[in-house]
Amino acid sequence: MLRLGLNPYGLTYHLGLQGRGTPRHNPDGAGLEGFIALAQELGARTLEIYEPWLTDLPDAEVVDLRRRLTALDIVPVVSGGLLVAGPLDNAFRAARLLEATTIRIALTPV
Repeated sequence: MLRLGLNPYGLTYHLGLQGRGTPRHNPDGAGLEGFIALAQELGARTLEIYEPWLTDLPDAEVVDLRRRLTALDIVPVVSGGLLVAGPLDNAFRAARLLEATTIRIALTPV
């Protein structure tokens, strides 16, 4: 079965990821909630979730997100960032709590 998926990287300004932590970021970025809403609107069944969105959430909130995605028939994929940027502990935590079977990482910044 082919599942339509959505990742955040073509939507970085809209979601508030581009320039994050700098004056050039979008202060009204849609964030994780807007990303989920867009996925629903498009009928996406796989959602690549930007791991830093989950880093500061308590475990219980990530588990609640998993339940919500399950109810929406959306399979989570954790976007673990750049492999050489540091440890992947947060990505593994997110994958475990979301019961995600895939963590996508970049090997190089290019």
